[in-house]
Amino acid sequence: MKILIINGSAHKGNTWTLVEIVKKRMQEISHNKTDFDEIHLGKINLPFC
Repeated sequence: MKILIINGSAHKGNTWTLVEIVKKRMQEISHNKTDFDEIHLGKINLPFC
């Protein structure tokens, strides 16, 4: 299974921590058959509204 994670947080805080916990649990459930692609909007030079 492939999962795309889009993280809109500007820094590695609570959202990032939660994503890591969910990724770990998903790997356990799928017996390491899940691939994750991540996009961190804070690392992309996007202007804020």
